[in-house]
Amino acid sequence: MRGLFRVNSISACETRFGDSEEWCERRLLARIGRYTIRTLRKEIEPVSPAAFMRFVLHWQGLSGERQRGPEALRDALYRLQGFAAPAVAWESSLLPHRISAYSQNQLDQLLTTGEFMWLRPFTPVKSTRRVGPVRNTPIMFFERSQIQNWLPWITHPDLTAGKLTDWASLSSQANCLRDVLLSNGASFFVDLMSMTGLLRSQLEEALAELVAWGIVTSDSFAGLRVLITPSSKRPGAGRGRRNRSRTVETAGRWSLVELTLSHQTALPDGSQDSDPIAPVQNVAIEPEQIAVALLDRYGVVFRALLIREHRSLPHWRELTRVFRRLEARGEVRGGRFVNGFSGEQFAWPEAVERLREFRDPNNQTGTARPVIVSAADPLNLHGITTPGNRIAAVSGNRLLYKEGVSIAQLVAGEFHWQLTPDPPAEWSARQLLIRNDPTTAVVTNLPRTVSS
Repeated sequence: MRGLFRVNSISACETRFGDSEEWCERRLLARIGRYTIRTLRKEIEPVSPAAFMRFVLHWQGLSGERQRGPEALRDALYRLQGFAAPAVAWESSLLPHRISAYSQNQLDQLLTTGEFMWLRPFTPVKSTRRVGPVRNTPIMFFERSQIQNWLPWITHPDLTAGKLTDWASLSSQANCLRDVLLSNGASFFVDLMSMTGLLRSQLEEALAELVAWGIVTSDSFAGLRVLITPSSKRPGAGRGRRNRSRTVETAGRWSLVELTLSHQTALPDGSQDSDPIAPVQNVAIEPEQIAVALLDRYGVVFRALLIREHRSLPHWRELTRVFRRLEARGEVRGGRFVNGFSGEQFAWPEAVERLREFRDPNNQTGTARPVIVSAADPLNLHGITTPGNRIAAVSGNRLLYKEGVSIAQLVAGEFHWQLTPDPPAEWSARQLLIRNDPTTAVVTNLPRTVSS
């Protein structure tokens, strides 16, 4: 192989060798690469699971000073993209716990720009009854520019393998709406009423059904908010400004989730099928973008963490091949970063540096205060990185972390205390979990935990 091989820097090479080409035997270069990787791995000193929890809580923005504004929301969605959480949990816990003074308008405005989009991971409906999204329907957010890399993994195998034919499981109203969206593209709610001839209630049911199938989305989160709200609690379709701001009309345009042009299937006459949801045969997409998203989410990735990810994502063995390639390119670090977990571990270089800082809980300001974590949050690692039984990822379940240790949980309305009995501290912890307000945790004094 030939090129400019660095000593310490490019300038050093230029000073020593000028502009002349250099040659290196291919196998020797591979040996140098393997030696470098082994040397870098030996430099790593693994930390305890508690130290990792302190790090990842700070990495995700749950501990320390919370940021605010559109940039903070953009960063939060970037780290959470591809994670499936109950629809209601996004705005009740996940985003408010990361962003100071979060409001629903912030999310709607960001989605309206087209930078991010929401989607329900596809699941076939086996029942013929009408279905729609509910509060615990899993919803994912994605960068719109990256959706092509995610769709082959989050769409159902029956759809990509062509086993789902004629959409027979959809109601007649949902099929009618799908045909209209297929013909006319993204459309507003009032236009869909006109084009389909459906009543308002029928159109809402059809939209809800297509959302439940994971084949439609909208320009904002407002429409989904309405669809997951029980009909008895929805505002009437009056003319008041408050009513209009809380109805499905405020969702902007509704559209089918399109696959890439490469997913279009050829017809017998040689033309291309324009159906964006057509079955896809032999989809083979390299999961590098998903591997990068996992690194962005946790900073440090190992197999146990995938338990919290959606089951449709690539298996660990597939991701490991990607991580090894990224390590060979010098983009990520491999090694043993967290004690107590088998298998390979990988991390961003900047995450390795930050992880060292959280080795001692006394060295970090902001990590001593209690942190509320929803059980639907990806950082619900109770029973995975911390001792105890796993807690169901339901939005009403919550955990209280202090110095990287889960000290209390609220599960199905029942309070559980993990430290030695301390009635005043238990009362404070219970109130924090019930209120689910991250701002109150700052002024609450709880006993120190024994962690390292």
